[in-house]
Amino acid sequence: MRKKKENYLKKGEYTHPQTSGFLSVKQYILMEQEGKHCLLLKFENEMDLVITEAAITVTQLDEEKKQLGNIDIRYEDINIKKKRAFFPENAIVVDDACFDCIVNVRYVICNNIKYEVRGGYVVGNYDKRACESPSTELDVKNKHHKVRRRSFSRRFYYFIAFISLLLVVISLIFFKVLLDINSQTEESHDPYQYSDT
Repeated sequence: MRKKKENYLKKGEYTHPQTSGFLSVKQYILMEQEGKHCLLLKFENEMDLVITEAAITVTQLDEEKKQLGNIDIRYEDINIKKKRAFFPENAIVVDDACFDCIVNVRYVICNNIKYEVRGGYVVGNYDKRACESPSTELDVKNKHHKVRRRSFSRRFYYFIAFISLLLVVISLIFFKVLLDINSQTEESHDPYQYSDT
C-alpha cells in the first residue's frame, strides 16, 4: 500500500488566547497533503463533563496576519472525556497562503446542555435540538423511552383525577342516601304522627 505524501509546513503549540475551563486547542500542524494545504488540530477537554458535540470557526491568516477567510466546522457524535485529548479524524483543508490560524470554539454540548463563551465566561443553556434530534441508535431508544415515560405519567395523572372525581361523586350519593334514610327514620319516630287510643 502506497503511503500518502505529507509535507509538514508548520507545527507547534497553539498560542492564541483561549477561555480556560472549556474545549481548548493545544497544538496544530499545517501540512501539505496530496497537493492541498491542510490543518490538523489537537484539542483538550478542560471541562468536568463529557463533550458529545462541538462547533468551531477557523480564521485563516497569511504571513502578514491578514485574514483569508473563515471555515465553520462541527464535530458530531464525539465522546471527549474530561481532561482528555481529542484528535479529529479529518484534516481541515485551508487556503494555500494560510500561515497561521485562530480557532474559536463556538459551542460544545454536554448532557444536552449547550455551553458557549459569553463575556469571557462559559455559560450553559438547555439545548432542545440535542434532545429532539438524536444522531445515534442509542439516542433514538432513549428518546422513545422518554416519550413513553411522559405519556405513561400523563395517563397515570388522568387516571388519578378520574378516580378522585368518581370518589367525590360516590361520596355525595352516599351522603344523600344517608340523609334520606335519616329523614325517613325521623318521620317514622315522630310522636305527633300517631295518637294513642
